[in-house]
Amino acid sequence: PFTPPSRIFHDRSGKSGDVSFTRAWLNSIELGQIDAKSRMLGATVNDVLLAAFFKAIERWNRLHGKPSRKISIMVPVDIGRRESQYIVSNQISYVSPATMPEDRTDHLSLLKKVSQRTGCIIRNGNAFSMVHFTHFISRLSFAAMKLVGTLFIVTRVYIDTTLLTNVGRIRLGNGKEIRLGSARITDVCGVTPVVTPWGMSVVTGVFDSRLHLGLTYRPSCFSNEKARRFLELYLEEIRSYILALEEAHLQLQAGKA
Repeated sequence: PFTPPSRIFHDRSGKSGDVSFTRAWLNSIELGQIDAKSRMLGATVNDVLLAAFFKAIERWNRLHGKPSRKISIMVPVDIGRRESQYIVSNQISYVSPATMPEDRTDHLSLLKKVSQRTGCIIRNGNAFSMVHFTHFISRLSFAAMKLVGTLFIVTRVYIDTTLLTNVGRIRLGNGKEIRLGSARITDVCGVTPVVTPWGMSVVTGVFDSRLHLGLTYRPSCFSNEKARRFLELYLEEIRSYILALEEAHLQLQAGKA
């Protein structure tokens, strides 16, 4: 409540509940580089995607003349992490790691901090269980429910932040071509829920060895051009991490030599 997260700049202020969708992807070579190089630093692909998102939001706001202090991003718990072994998978738990400007000055240091802080939140049992929360909310009266919603909006807790889903690998037919009658599946993309409190959400998934990125946004907040440009900026930051990880890999090799 005392240090609310910076809001993502948007160019509209309508009230429509409509949502729109745009998408992009990274090829298999780029994904493989991120996967291999991040492991050397004790991080994961999810950590890289999250760190790149912090950088993208900061750049986006700066391009529009808006400084960013605290940035908070809501992400589901990556149950593949060692620290997540005590998280019950069907509880749909989330964490909301935050960074300050001094954390975002360097790509690699930001990646390490994101990985450490996310792991620390999970180890301390501070994951936010969506199932438990919605059950709690359903037991309240309408007046109490409205009060909780107002509190969330005033403090910007999980509201106006960005939801970035963790990477999931979609496997259909063990590499064989999948057919539905006379049709065949050539592509799969994830779409976030059409009813959402967020102005912008990103869902990621791996299909056919490519990392797919789907951006759902509210046209009442973001124009189509702005939403597409934001996704392009995010891709630029992910690719910047490919270069940063490659430089770190070369430095490690030089040190061993």
